[in-house]
Amino acid sequence: MSTIAPALPDSECLGTFQEAMRHWQLQPSQRCLLIIDAAQFEENEITRALYARCDDPSWCWLFENSPRETFDDAGPIIIDTVANSEFCQHALTHWADKGLLFLFTESDVDKAVAGLRDMLLVDLETAGPCFLRPYDTRFLQVFSTCQPDQMTELATVDSVWIWSVDLPNRVQWSGFRATGAASKIKTYKGRDFERLLSLVAGWPAFQE
Repeated sequence: MSTIAPALPDSECLGTFQEAMRHWQLQPSQRCLLIIDAAQFEENEITRALYARCDDPSWCWLFENSPRETFDDAGPIIIDTVANSEFCQHALTHWADKGLLFLFTESDVDKAVAGLRDMLLVDLETAGPCFLRPYDTRFLQVFSTCQPDQMTELATVDSVWIWSVDLPNRVQWSGFRATGAASKIKTYKGRDFERLLSLVAGWPAFQE
């Protein structure tokens, strides 16, 4: 793989979150888990915005119940909400270019994000053990395009995943539907996976 272009075909992306919702046949009132990489923002920016728009929000850290739990507040925040909530609308308006990940599922939080938590630490064939950011929407876009069969390792329950794709002059939306039995996470990753990571790391250089 010498170029990132195959990972970003226009036909695979949609112009707005609403178009993505219609494409995946989702309703605005459906329950979802909104995952935001809080580390990209000023301290408490996400939680301040959340409590300003919800009296009793349900949220947790992605790093909870994982080997990274000691650093839980340095990682992504998970908000249990509905797609048309005031907070989701705020996030879509202000933070889509930072990478938003929506998981539409009826499963509890721990089951829904088990794959993401399990893939935080992987053992690469040449680089050895490393900390991975599988919640990064650039990673999801490349991973779902280059190795779609392995997306079932992340999607451990029946769910629809929708994420924002930040391009130089616009934000688009992509997604994945997980059905059936999930695949067990394989924490050892070969060179194909390492090359995939190099595409994610080189994202700006390959954008038009």
